[in-house]
Amino acid sequence: MPSLNRFPLFGLWNRVAAGVLGFKEQESKCIGHGVAVLYAIRAQGGRRPKLEGPKKSKIPAGDGPVVLTTESVTFGDDDLPCRYDDGRVSKCFVGCETPQDAAQTPASYDSNVDAKIPPEYIEPLTATMLELLVSYKRAELQGPMLYTLYNDWKTACQAGREVDLDQLMKWLQTETKTHGSAPRS
Repeated sequence: MPSLNRFPLFGLWNRVAAGVLGFKEQESKCIGHGVAVLYAIRAQGGRRPKLEGPKKSKIPAGDGPVVLTTESVTFGDDDLPCRYDDGRVSKCFVGCETPQDAAQTPASYDSNVDAKIPPEYIEPLTATMLELLVSYKRAELQGPMLYTLYNDWKTACQAGREVDLDQLMKWLQTETKTHGSAPRS
């Protein structure tokens, strides 16, 4: 029974969802990793970050203060502190207090999420997650639905503190059939 820690699976889930919501691949990786980090912080007793519009933190460095400016990206039911370059999300700063802290980037996604998932499961999981998520309206995915679905599959497919990958594939396929055949309004 192949099983895996929930963190990389939740990162993949959110990356796929970000793509469904219209974010480009590199942005989706930042967001997927950022949301996974946010929920890992919460699971360890961390509190939800409070963001009110653009956030600026002055951090002394060298000759003067370095200003870390972030904008809030609403994803699912959360606001993520992110940086934009050329109009696109380039980094998420979940859990970061200074510019030197490890932000969530496409490269950090690759090493902390994709690299943890067995290679033979990445494509099938991505495809089945995508198939399920596109069956929902975009507005549904911008609320708590993303976490509710994740919590459902995390619970249904648990193997101790991990997730049974074969069970997850089956759950996603079954849920897609069930939801895809439900009347849409």
